Amino acid sequence: KITDIIAAGQIVPSEVTVALLDNAIKETVAGPNAPSVEGFLIDGFPRKLDQAQIFEDQIKQATDILYFDCAIETMEKRILSRAAEGSGRSDDNVEALRKRFLTNQRECEPVVEKYRSSGRVTDIDANREKDAVYADVKKIVAGHGITCKN
Repeated sequence: KITDIIAAGQIVPSEVTVALLDNAIKETVAGPNAPSVEGFLIDGFPRKLDQAQIFEDQIKQATDILYFDCAIETMEKRILSRAAEGSGRSDDNVEALRKRFLTNQRECEPVVEKYRSSGRVTDIDANREKDAVYADVKKIVAGHGITCKN
């Protein structure tokens, strides 16, 4: 069911997404050999206001949000290139991409603005080459005492 939702360019229901994240976080920090964890970097989350609220109510308040500001044309080119290389993702096609972009504008932008209004967003120009973008990410997370592994 989740695969079908993603393939249609839609967002997985918030309760499902948050429950999956909660389970993954708990599995990561459980057990005698668990790593010492200060926090998590969660890619592409939250995508909706209710996801943000549920996550912060049930798990933890998000402290820093990295917003990768990227033109639709650049994203489309990169994703279609990824598909041509055999990504195996059912949503790496033009039709699903266009739906994803519209969904992003409608659902995700209000989330970014919510966090921006509370001073928790750091913008990253993602239209540049991936190495330049990654260099920025490493600097930002290093400011929080986190070292990126290549």
